[in-house]
Amino acid sequence: MVPLPRVSVVLVNFRGIEDTLVAIEALHTVRWPADRLEIVVVDNASGDDSAARLRLIVPEIVLVESSQNLGFAGGCNLGVKHSSGDIVAFLNSDACPDADWIAAAVSGFSDPAVGGVASRVLDWNGELVDFIDAGLTWFGKGYKPFVGERAGTRRPGCPARSDIASRRRSAGSPPSTPWPTPTRSPTPPASSSRSGGWVARPAGATSPLSAPSRSGSGAS
Repeated sequence: MVPLPRVSVVLVNFRGIEDTLVAIEALHTVRWPADRLEIVVVDNASGDDSAARLRLIVPEIVLVESSQNLGFAGGCNLGVKHSSGDIVAFLNSDACPDADWIAAAVSGFSDPAVGGVASRVLDWNGELVDFIDAGLTWFGKGYKPFVGERAGTRRPGCPARSDIASRRRSAGSPPSTPWPTPTRSPTPPASSSRSGGWVARPAGATSPLSAPSRSGSGAS
């Protein structure tokens, strides 16, 4: 029997530790063997206590501390450089993966002609479409079709924040109040964040792969 591929999920944190913790907790609930999952978090020179809290609360992750803010794409590439998976996934730190996100996305690579897959995004309640596709009008203006449409079967949302707070208390870190409201969505099967995606690592490759091209100061 062919073993399941090892999947590395890369998140970039920039002064958004609360959202990042929720995303990590959700990744621990996906239906994928823990020994075939690697979570890589790049702290993009947040300049706060993000890295210290990540080391304390989620020591099982691969934490990469950047000495400078590399922007989102640069942070993703740095995360890939420190990953070891056969397949690399990019997830915004303020998104929440569906329980079947990894399994559904990996199934897309059964076709050897496929080198990357993308994902749809739902609202935080898992009910409405936030992003599936993009298009252009006759006048060259970009738009997002399907926004606000019903997603069909409702997808479960993120882990309760009380679960994260409990874990933080047990780790000796008091929960902050109030919890911020993440600005992006949980994701349906084979889905990730608005600028994330999946890439198969070529055999023997160790250098950074092509990451999402969104520019900016970090993950938002």
